[in-house]
This record gives sequence, C-alpha cells and structure tokens, in this order.
Amino acid sequence: MKLSDKKFGFGCMRLPMKDGKIDTAQFSAMVDKFIENGFT
Repeated sequence: MKLSDKKFGFGCMRLPMKDGKIDTAQFSAMVDKFIENGFT
C-alpha cells in the first residue's frame, strides 16, 4: 500500500481538554501519531 492510499480524515470536533482549555500537547501527540502511521 502506498502512503497516498491512506486517506482518512482526522476529525477535530472534539479536542482533548485540560482545565477548560484545549490540551495542545495531547492534541499534538494525537496528530503526530496519525501522521507517523502514514495517514495524510
């Protein structure tokens, strides 16, 4: 399977929250993992 074959959307309707704000560290880790696994 080519890298370009992995087309799956990363939804951002529910972001991880911490103390009433978006947990950017957790969100960044989630996006990094998504990309590391070959998704675009």
